[in-house]
This record gives sequence, C-alpha cells and structure tokens, in this order.
Amino acid sequence: MNGKRKFNLIIRGGYMHTFFPVIQKDELLFSIYARYHERSLNKSENKTIKELHLTKINPLLPENIQCLIYKLKYFDAPDIDYFLNIHTMYNYISNFISPTDIKELYQYMTKGTGKIGAHVSDKHFSQKKYLKYCPDCIQKDFELLGETHWRLSHQLPTLFVCMIHEIPLKQIDTPNNDIGLNTIIIHQQNNIPCEPLTKKTLFYAKQFAKQSYYLNKMNFNLYNKIQSQDFYRLFIERGFVSDSVVHEKKLDKEIVSFFGSEFLELAGFNQEIFKEISIRPLFFSNSMTPIEILVLINFFYKSLSGIVLHKNSSKRGLGQSLLAELLV
Repeated sequence: MNGKRKFNLIIRGGYMHTFFPVIQKDELLFSIYARYHERSLNKSENKTIKELHLTKINPLLPENIQCLIYKLKYFDAPDIDYFLNIHTMYNYISNFISPTDIKELYQYMTKGTGKIGAHVSDKHFSQKKYLKYCPDCIQKDFELLGETHWRLSHQLPTLFVCMIHEIPLKQIDTPNNDIGLNTIIIHQQNNIPCEPLTKKTLFYAKQFAKQSYYLNKMNFNLYNKIQSQDFYRLFIERGFVSDSVVHEKKLDKEIVSFFGSEFLELAGFNQEIFKEISIRPLFFSNSMTPIEILVLINFFYKSLSGIVLHKNSSKRGLGQSLLAELLV
C-alpha cells in the first residue's frame, strides 16, 4: 500500500487528531485550519494558531507549511509539496512572478522564511479582505457532508464562476473586511439569487476558469512572456501603435467589444490599465494583476495555449497529457 493511499484511509477512518478535519478535494489550506479551529472550540484564534505551530494566518498565502506536516508526522501524511501543490495557489502565483521571487515564495510558504516580493503583494494575490464561494456548492456540502469548506479553485483571481453550477461566485461579507478562522461559517450569508449571465459572458468566464485550473496545476513559465515589451510588440503588430504611441481608446474599445462589458465587470478588470499602457508602454506590466494579464493573453493569443506554445519556447517540459487537455 503506497503512502498516499494509507493517508487517505487514515483520514477516512477517523484516526487523525481528535479535532483535525477530513481534508476535502480542492480544499484551501486556510479552510483546513479554519475547520480545525471550529472543531477545537478554542475561544481565541491565537490559541489555534499556536497549536498549529504558526505565527499568523493569511488565507491565500499560508506560511510555514512544514509545521502542518510536523503535526501530522505520526499519520503517514503526504509531504510538503503535496499540500503546496494541491491545497494552495503556489503554482498559480508562480506563473506571474520571476524565478527569484518563486524561490522566495517557496521558502516562505514551506518554511516561513524569505521575503515576499513586490509581485506577490496584497494587490496581486493575497486578497485578505475577501474570500469567494458558490452558494449552490455550500448547499450541496451541507446536504452531503453536514458542513462546508473553502474551495481553492474559487479563490483563484481569474476564476469568477462556479464551473459546476455556472453561476457567479459571491464574496463573503465580514465585519471590517476581517478574514479570520471563524469565517468558515458562511452558510449564514444572505444569498440573493444572481441574475443569469449572457451566453457570451458565461463562455469567457468558463474559458478563464479552465485556464485558471491549469495555471494552478503547473508553472507554464508565463513570466517571461508577459512583460511590457512583449505586449508592446503585439500592439504594433495589431495596429494599436503609430509614431511610438499606443492608441489607448482604440485598444480599450476593441477589448470591450471582444469580451463584452458584462464580462469585464464580472472579472473586475481595471480599465485604468489602458491609460497606464499609453503613458508607459514599455513599463506597465508591473501595474497589471492576473486579471488584466489573462485578458490581454486571450485577446491577442485567443487562449492560454496560444501563448504557451508561442514560438515553441515553452513547449519543453510540459506534460503531454496536460498540454493535450489545454488545447481542447
């Protein structure tokens, strides 16, 4: 019996620590901590944080995962990389930051050491002020499990709809925008039915969701393909530049026409980026979040696979089965 299977049997058999929850598929690591906190009946989060051998809790950028492994050491649990790759946004983030920042991020998330670079800031990835969820998924969780959990995929910045129920994700509403361990109790949210999305918006939302899944599976080395000069070259090729000036209004108009204003609003696309592109056409990439980046990728390359395979420079090292799925 291999290690992974034994770990699953141990979890399902209930032999874990008294308060440690059954880890669900696609569960965010923060959610595991939050459900542990709920079971422990600890009156303060600080006590739970101490029990988990952590120094602080960040929903989307967990630190020092090795402490969790230490807590599970007697239960034949998977290694650090398993939790890093399956229950955090590590791979997703790695697609948008430099190799140096990736190394720092790995040290921070696994050992609690190293510094988080400017590209892994609150503006880009940590999103401490809210978490996203699907009301229909929560209802199904309670019907099947009697409880719910935060899904990792729902927290990806470029995922806006639930792929199962095809409805927009909602954001948790918390006092003072404080995301604490007690926010696992989200079934008490006032879930007002969503207006149905247009076919065009749903199409692009599903495309972005699928691409987001793949970005969180592995690093496609996007960083070297999404710099300002790379996009500037595309601006020139597509006729958005004359006399070295980017025509921001034309670019804005065509992108809105391509995706539709409803989709861009759903995505939270920052249209101020067009002004930034016009002012600093060779230095605007640092101002983009994954949302703006994926919009430009899909506008110019039609899909994530288009930029991944561009000039075959990123083809080496990609799993053939994964690449085949991506091209579907």
